[in-house]
Amino acid sequence: MITSVVPRTTTSFPIETQVFGREKQLNHLLEQLMISADGSGSSNSSISTLTIVGIGGVGKTTLAQHAYHHERVKDYFHHKVWVCVSDNFNVERLTKEIIESLTQNTCDLNNFDTLQVVVKEKLTSKRFLLVLDDVWNEDSLKWERFCAPLRYGEPGSKILVTTRSKKIAEMVGNPIPLGGLDEASYWKLFKKCAFGSKDAGEFPQLEAIAKKIAGRLEGLPLAARTVGGLLKDPMNEKHWRNIAESEIWQLQQDEQGVLPVLQLSYQCLPPHLKRCFVFCSLFPKDHRFEGEHLVRLWMAEGYVAQDNNMTMEDTGSRYFLDLVNRSFFQEAPWRSKYVMHDLIHDLAQFISDGEFCRIDDESKEIPNTTRHLSTKLTDGTKLMELSCYDKLRTLWINSRSIWFDSPVESPLFIQFEKLKNIRVLLLKNYGLRELPETIGELIHLRYLDISYNRYIRWLPESLCDLYNLRVLDLQDCKLQSFPHGMSKLINLMHLNAADEIISKINNIGKLTSLQGLSSFKVLKDQGHEVAQLGSLKQLHGRLRITNLENVESKQEANKANLNNKQYLDELVLGWTSDDGASLDGNELVVSEEVLEGLQPHQALQRLMIVGYIGVRSPSWLQAQLLANLRTLILINCKAWKDLSYIGQLPNLKKLYVKRMPAVKQISHGLSTENKFLHNLEELVLENMVALEELPSLGRLPCLKDLRIQGMSAVTKVGHGFFGCRDRGKCFPCLEVLNFSSMPAWAEWSWADGRELFPCLLKLQIVQCPRLKRMPPLPPSLKSLSLCKVGLTEVPRLWAEIDGSSSSMTVSELKLYSLEKVELEDIPKCEGLPCLGKCFPSLEELAFIDMPEWEEWSWADGRQLFPCLRELEIVQCPRLKRLPPLPPLETLSLYEVGLTEVAGLREGIHGGGSCVTASLSSVEISQCPNLRNLEEGLLSHSFLNIGDIAILECAELVWLPVKEFKELTSLEKLSIRSCPKLLSMTRDGDINICLPPSIKELVLSDCGNLGKLLLGCLHNLTSLTRLEIGGCPSIESLPETSLLHLKRLEYLKIWECGELRSIDELLLNEGNRQVGVLSVEKLCIDDTALFKVPFLRRILPSVRALTISNFPRATLSGEEEQLFRSLTALRWLEFKNCKNLQSLPTELHALSSLWLLTIIECPEIQSVPEKGLPTSLMNLHFSGCHPRLTEQLEKRLAEMKSSGRFLDIKVHHIQPLLLRIDAIGFSLFSVGFPS
Repeated sequence: MITSVVPRTTTSFPIETQVFGREKQLNHLLEQLMISADGSGSSNSSISTLTIVGIGGVGKTTLAQHAYHHERVKDYFHHKVWVCVSDNFNVERLTKEIIESLTQNTCDLNNFDTLQVVVKEKLTSKRFLLVLDDVWNEDSLKWERFCAPLRYGEPGSKILVTTRSKKIAEMVGNPIPLGGLDEASYWKLFKKCAFGSKDAGEFPQLEAIAKKIAGRLEGLPLAARTVGGLLKDPMNEKHWRNIAESEIWQLQQDEQGVLPVLQLSYQCLPPHLKRCFVFCSLFPKDHRFEGEHLVRLWMAEGYVAQDNNMTMEDTGSRYFLDLVNRSFFQEAPWRSKYVMHDLIHDLAQFISDGEFCRIDDESKEIPNTTRHLSTKLTDGTKLMELSCYDKLRTLWINSRSIWFDSPVESPLFIQFEKLKNIRVLLLKNYGLRELPETIGELIHLRYLDISYNRYIRWLPESLCDLYNLRVLDLQDCKLQSFPHGMSKLINLMHLNAADEIISKINNIGKLTSLQGLSSFKVLKDQGHEVAQLGSLKQLHGRLRITNLENVESKQEANKANLNNKQYLDELVLGWTSDDGASLDGNELVVSEEVLEGLQPHQALQRLMIVGYIGVRSPSWLQAQLLANLRTLILINCKAWKDLSYIGQLPNLKKLYVKRMPAVKQISHGLSTENKFLHNLEELVLENMVALEELPSLGRLPCLKDLRIQGMSAVTKVGHGFFGCRDRGKCFPCLEVLNFSSMPAWAEWSWADGRELFPCLLKLQIVQCPRLKRMPPLPPSLKSLSLCKVGLTEVPRLWAEIDGSSSSMTVSELKLYSLEKVELEDIPKCEGLPCLGKCFPSLEELAFIDMPEWEEWSWADGRQLFPCLRELEIVQCPRLKRLPPLPPLETLSLYEVGLTEVAGLREGIHGGGSCVTASLSSVEISQCPNLRNLEEGLLSHSFLNIGDIAILECAELVWLPVKEFKELTSLEKLSIRSCPKLLSMTRDGDINICLPPSIKELVLSDCGNLGKLLLGCLHNLTSLTRLEIGGCPSIESLPETSLLHLKRLEYLKIWECGELRSIDELLLNEGNRQVGVLSVEKLCIDDTALFKVPFLRRILPSVRALTISNFPRATLSGEEEQLFRSLTALRWLEFKNCKNLQSLPTELHALSSLWLLTIIECPEIQSVPEKGLPTSLMNLHFSGCHPRLTEQLEKRLAEMKSSGRFLDIKVHHIQPLLLRIDAIGFSLFSVGFPS
């Protein structure tokens, strides 16, 4: 528990003499402190400020302390002052403390002006460092008042602020964000705090507990000191386990403990933010949330005040950003979501004790004072007995993964009729089959989330009585329709459901509070006309209107009142028409009138028009009426010809024009004068089949990204494309240029001496087979990709070309910035240039599909590509050797004619030191001339190599197998279709040992090597995936070794025809020595393998079984019985079993089976006589006998009608069934050679 909370006091002296994991941040901070002030050096120049910002306890003060006492800082500054500010930013107090620090005497002055005069006198023409630790003041006027006398310091003076507030960091300037320590550094710190001077390795049980605790603290240094200190005494396992099982807020802490420090942040919140923060105690730990959803929850609870000048959601968003700026919420690493640090979550739980209750443990009692309840999905007994049912305002039932919901037997264990005061009801992924009629009695309900309840088909009519409902979330519910009275929900603001379901709502225009409507489908039926949109004045964000061919006049279109919808950011207008149909004159006129009547509000930022069949542009598409338009997208408008009006849109930044077959030219009005499209940054022109000449674009001053694709009529790109013939810069800001699918383009002309594309970073030209030459490349270029281009030479560099050097050879180029080069299928380029030192920054290099390339020449003694990390060579069958290469990270060779891979070997000793440590991945595939890898590349020690794949090298005989044991970082080893490997040795000639780091091992048709490697499995304690195939000589598996593979999750065996032996004595011995294994995925080609002792042992743990290419017509009786051992099986797949005539007779006994898949098994005519398991929830089948297909279709229909059907998508099978997503493979992609 927390004993007290008082304001913090800090000094410049660090408690910890050693800094863990902050070397990079400390060096960066020191560099910033040493930077001299910009400008003239006048004493009136601005103060230079730095701000370290982060959550409480992350180490801001410690970092500042170590910088403050650094030798470089001592030598650089004349004066150093440290002031602990805390939450009392009293300008007079702080000024006094500065004076006392500078004079080393007590300051008795009280006049503020006199105080500032003294500070000015002390600091004038002196370079000083002032550290203000733990600042909470957000008042910029106070800050300016405080800083006034400090501006007289010498340029180069610095103020260093530490704060938890991003708002303060932005106000003060130059923020340096500080996050948690990385895992390795944090463990070093935590180990020191917990074990002191003792060696953690001497206490293996305590060390394991400590690692578990450290993982929960998410890199917060103060938490390491707080919790580590509690562990020190006593050092026994019981005490440590008690702490590991406790919440942080339950632990005894002094005023400098982690939670009291964090609680200071809470105490400084205004009351309205305190309420909002405490509500977040209901979140499960690590819960990721979107800001707008949280704001809607606060609104439903009544936590957001009404502001006459702002909408309620805008006010709530301001609350949310305040909490983000104060570090209560952190941005999650994906999808624009947020998360609470675990310790901030613990703080919320501690503060919320009383009305808020979150249940993770079923044994925990729910207090009678509870008004807001969050609990895991259980059998519901506690909810039935809950005495505070009628007082609950929030009920949040947290389910498992969103990928799977098993149907609840009856949703009625939630007694809806008792929830009289409920405001928020969250039943996401709850397994509901229906909502009861009593839901209509919850008259105070404002927020209802029943998303991901895939069994719900209808909603009760009583739902329409929820007059106060503001949010209804039905995402991924398979609804067939809405209740008839949906239009009565006049306070509904947000409706989240599939577009096709929303389109079925009759008279949606009556939902006048609706803010979110992603799509509206116009029908001619009453209640679905476009006029329904007229009264929806509160619509925000994006609106897509489809089927506009059902609008018959401009007057009807006007009734949508789009020009009054001021909150819309994006509008999509779509017509659905038959692309092959001829255009009717009357339809053209009607379409033009309708578009004219759909004029949007002038605040619109993004507009998309799809399928419009008119010829003319609407009159409202002009600068005066759409001055704020940033993005315009025109797609498949097949009669629209004139695009000149676009050039008049002053603030347009993105323009996409796709599939516009009537456009024959784009006039100069689009681009040549600076007043046109002055702000355009991104332009995409795609599939405009009638356009014969590209527009003039080179003078667009802001254009950064240009993509031109599918211009089948363009034969020439000439001077007009660049804008003019005069000298000067063309495309002055262009960074990305892409041409693709231009089959007729043969000529690209330009004027020498011009600065073409001076800022270009990425150039890609794809499928332009007639293009012979390109303009010179700018030295700024970082990425060059040429694919299926008819070039006869590699382009030159413009900066080195003038009138006298037009004959410069390619070998003289020096592209210092180029980082990535990809050349693919350039058949007319007879040879590659001597690259020499042309690419000193090159990191990625790929040559693909260059069948005529025979020789890669280089000058001896040169260090080629010093920064190269990745080299890929694919389908270059005549290339015989590689040049000396630098320390690569990745090497991929596929269908290359190499006779050796010795490039790295030659490069290793050139500088006198080994440079192979960086190599992490090698794949050599289909290299038919390779015989020996024992010399050259793989003969050296690769300390960091994690992945080796040698595939389909038919003549390969030698591998350096003896050195494999030295590859201590190797995690994946795959050797396939190399039948001659070690064919010249006897089994006893070579002693092989694999490193224990291996996690995945694949051996297939690899000669004698397969048999040898199987004998060294005993030390592969990290192995999770094992594949053995094409090894007909293997007669038995080394069971004693396999039984020690405790982490093995995936096993695949095929084409091992002699592997049939049974050794009961060995099996029984293994039972006595080793615990039960848990192989969850098994792939085999014959159920006779069930009889192999090791496989028989693992059958009870298997959750997914694939039987592919089964060679026989039936299973034996013993194999049938062994099927009963598959007690945990969730998914059973039969695939490409052309001879199999019947399914296992014991199939019905698999009581855990969810999914049965039968693919391409044409001889199976029916399901077994005893039927299929009753547990089945889905069937996948194709290529089956007609009779079996009929039976399976019938069974599938029964599942759906009974409510037992589970809509398992292919890409969901892995997380649903196996829980082994960490090993990185898709179950449906696992198969066998056909």
